[in-house]
Amino acid sequence: MIVAIRGQLARVDEESVVVRCGGMSYEVLVPPIVQSRLQSRRGQEVELLTVHFLEGPMGGGTIRPRLVGFLDPLEKEFFEHLSAVSGFGARSALRAMVKPVVEIAAAIEAGDARVLCQLPRVGERTAQKLIAELRGKLVKFALKPAEEGQAVAADIYSQAREVMLQLGFSETETDDLLRKVIKTKPDISAPDTLVEEALRQHSP
Repeated sequence: MIVAIRGQLARVDEESVVVRCGGMSYEVLVPPIVQSRLQSRRGQEVELLTVHFLEGPMGGGTIRPRLVGFLDPLEKEFFEHLSAVSGFGARSALRAMVKPVVEIAAAIEAGDARVLCQLPRVGERTAQKLIAELRGKLVKFALKPAEEGQAVAADIYSQAREVMLQLGFSETETDDLLRKVIKTKPDISAPDTLVEEALRQHSP
């Protein structure tokens, strides 16, 4: 399996790029959020983290191997979650990634179908399926800053979340409280501190 590719960025098209490695050129599909960042890097050396999948009719016909490329490992991991949703697939996941991962993940975790319906080829039924299958699995993506700054480590968040649930808070209320704390204090480095601050902000 090809997990990464490095070479000269020879071409940037609407849905794919061409990377030249030695005497070979590889077509790599990229989501819109990656394509926009590669526009200014034509002719430069790039390294793309890749996902390999097969595309074609399952009942017969031509099956083509495809590569999907990412600059950020978290974007790659998010794509793998999104493309695993039943009936969605790799192509739909690619086209859906027109917004920063943090925004799409936050909408799924919040159960916000309205935001998801703004994504290409995502209607109400698909939005509800994404929420049903992925909610609770994308917390670390929802917490990652879109541009810069630190994010509370996923394991710290998970421990704090478990404590909040044991205290009787609902999953939705817990995630809302913890996200609010992290947004204002991204340098928190211990789960007990995260819980204490969430309880403090929750107190009337």
